[in-house]
Amino acid sequence: MERFSEEEWRLLGTLPPMIGAVMAGVGSSGLGTVKEAFASMRAVLGGGRRYPDNALITGLTARATSLEEARKRASGNYRAVRARLEQHGIETPEQLRSYLLEECRRANRILAEKTSPQEAREYREWVMYVAEKVAAAAREGGFLGFHGERISKEERKLLEELREALAPRSS
Repeated sequence: MERFSEEEWRLLGTLPPMIGAVMAGVGSSGLGTVKEAFASMRAVLGGGRRYPDNALITGLTARATSLEEARKRASGNYRAVRARLEQHGIETPEQLRSYLLEECRRANRILAEKTSPQEAREYREWVMYVAEKVAAAAREGGFLGFHGERISKEERKLLEELREALAPRSS
């Protein structure tokens, strides 16, 4: 989209899967992580269906016309995220969490400057939907998922931090 720089577009496009990946890593539980990864992918790709009138989201989730194109996009996004993490010296889970929250705040500033209030609200809803779906995808604790909790204390904490980082700011 012309209204965004290439860097801004990349941030807005890679933020939802990055949120999903970080959420999946919070208190990960082996097999649960696989469920969380699939939940992230479905929630990210489903953004266009959930918000069909949001040009930003439908642009970011545009369907690939071939498997090869889908692989190229996923690979490009992965490389872009990895390069940003390396550029910022991200090496620990704590650094990654802090970086993710800063990226959310940065995305929020871009949304405030370059989108309508409705478009921004729907983007925030979408990325929180991704986080919530991943958090609820697998039970944490217990034995092999039995008697565990649907959303762990650490996941609830990250959800709250994400809500705060993505909260609309008054001018």
